[in-house]
Amino acid sequence: MRVIDLADGFETEQEPDQGLLRATHFGAFASDLAFTEWLTSVGGVLAAGFSYVNSTDKVLHWYDGAEWKTPALPGAGRFMEDLTFDGVETEVDVDVSADIADARLAIWQLCDNASDYERTLVSIKTISQTTVRITADPPLPAGTYRLIGVQ
Repeated sequence: MRVIDLADGFETEQEPDQGLLRATHFGAFASDLAFTEWLTSVGGVLAAGFSYVNSTDKVLHWYDGAEWKTPALPGAGRFMEDLTFDGVETEVDVDVSADIADARLAIWQLCDNASDYERTLVSIKTISQTTVRITADPPLPAGTYRLIGVQ
């Protein structure tokens, strides 16, 4: 007999009708393995349709019956890198291909790490599918700046 313990503390030993209650989303876990180990520890069996939010990559993961999947949706690409400017340079090219499929489709900003990540007044142009060019005139003060892109 199955015991159901609801969040409000109500408990019952009455078996629910078949098809009446089925949980497929289970909250947040650090990895596919962590979810699978937890599920096994509570007596569950991994089945197609189960999902959780990965607390490491902040992305929904679901099991299709054979392997874990993540959505391939626009907006899934994000780029974040701290860049050091020397106070003299006025133009910097940054390769963003590791995290962004097409730089021309992303939204970009450069933030000053020393000023609570305030946005800077620079020009950011995508010069190719993989590269953005930051132009600052006059040059940015020497320091570290964070380039952020979301596709």
